[in-house]
Amino acid sequence: MTNPFDPQTQYEVPKGDSKYLKFEKGQTKFMPMDSAIIGYQYWTNDSKPMRLKEQPEKLSTLPNIRQEDDGSYKLQHFWAFPVVDAKDGKVKVLEITQKGIQGDIRNYATNEEWGNPVQKYTFTVSKTGEKFETKYTTMANPAKDLPKEWSEAWNEAKKNGFDITRLYTNGDPFTEDKKDY
Repeated sequence: MTNPFDPQTQYEVPKGDSKYLKFEKGQTKFMPMDSAIIGYQYWTNDSKPMRLKEQPEKLSTLPNIRQEDDGSYKLQHFWAFPVVDAKDGKVKVLEITQKGIQGDIRNYATNEEWGNPVQKYTFTVSKTGEKFETKYTTMANPAKDLPKEWSEAWNEAKKNGFDITRLYTNGDPFTEDKKDY
């Protein structure tokens, strides 16, 4: 075991086992396992996401909405859907708020050559840059047979009560009783 206090040793903090897939620098490959839910998301003063099915008329009336430095309120359109992370074969929730990625996926899904991606083909999202210089490129990968392990992981998640719509009530899609934070 390396010493985290010794600057001469290589040490990285282990990554947690997140139930959410995030786009990291480099490539992120995933397969949609079911259709997306859509809605609007804002962040609270205590840094928790709140999701809504419909766009509210007046943002300032939303409970505990965080006000930006310029006095405005931020509301993002989101897609959320279950995916299998190709890196580890686990079912995760992918939330997409980036309009470019949403548009790219929609273009593939509505193209008669590609069609609905659910359990049919994967996507690779490449992320470069940081902060305001971040750029994403989305590419569909040719269809292959759904790997048996991915199908089994998805069936197990559904058997255990997976329900993506729990995000609307700030619940955990993987379990009925627990919150996702």
